[in-house]
Amino acid sequence: MRSLTLLALAALTFTTGCHGVDSHEVDTEDIEAHLVVSTDGRGEADIVAELKPIGDGFGFVDLVGGETLRVRARGLETTLHSRWLDYHAELPVDRGGAEFQIRLDRQFGTPAPDSYVELPPGFELYRLPGIYSLDYDIIPIQWDRVANDKMKIEIEGHCIDDFERTLTPGRDDGALIVYPGRLHPRSDWDGSICELEVTAERIRAGRLDRHFADGGIIAKQVRQMRFYVEW
Repeated sequence: MRSLTLLALAALTFTTGCHGVDSHEVDTEDIEAHLVVSTDGRGEADIVAELKPIGDGFGFVDLVGGETLRVRARGLETTLHSRWLDYHAELPVDRGGAEFQIRLDRQFGTPAPDSYVELPPGFELYRLPGIYSLDYDIIPIQWDRVANDKMKIEIEGHCIDDFERTLTPGRDDGALIVYPGRLHPRSDWDGSICELEVTAERIRAGRLDRHFADGGIIAKQVRQMRFYVEW
């Protein structure tokens, strides 16, 4: 199994041009860091970090020689482990207001200990009973708690073109109304009953450590639900 995984990674490297750069060859001030904390409300947060050499679109920083990424929240702490193109960890923390600190500990360069973000409030999507007509029905995507954060709503399914809307901070009133004709059927759909999936993300930006060249840190509450349409 391991040999197959290594072969798959080698193939991906060859086809995409992605390549690792040892961290001792890259100053912190030349690293672009993208840090994401996300939870689906089931008691655990996923933490993902991408470190890229600035100006190298296909490169990723490979932490070596005792250099590590660590995450801390509510008195719990763990190390992020490499998944080849990024670093990943989990913590049993998902409550809104929890503050996450992600730090880069370095042996060969300037440490970056001060990236912070706070989880936005959680919420739940209301279910949509019945079957909705794309041509005639208003489809109300609703959730139970409003907040002063960005909301991104995506609707996907094999029978429609992907649909996405973003509510900027301060515009969350607990609903996104999808009017008739806003969801576009695909040409190969015969109009029979089709299941669609809604993904709603409440997103809050944090403060990235000043020693990084660029990037950002965000925290997301993510919820999903399904409903049915016809055409």
